[in-house]
Amino acid sequence: MQILGLVGSGGIPPLEPYLRWVYERLGSDAYYAVPTLFWLNARNADSVLTAGTLVGMALAVLVTVGNR
Repeated sequence: MQILGLVGSGGIPPLEPYLRWVYERLGSDAYYAVPTLFWLNARNADSVLTAGTLVGMALAVLVTVGNR
């Protein structure tokens, strides 16, 4: 619920401009300095961040259920 307010398009530091800023300063080294899957689709940050959150929640449930 908080992901969009934190780094979404209207977030405190929006994801897409932040990643663009890092890339402008570091060039291709930015991918190593800031390792994130969100480099793949930062322009649609809100939907990608929401999907990433849902995938993370699903994986957490699977790990919890699998450890029984």
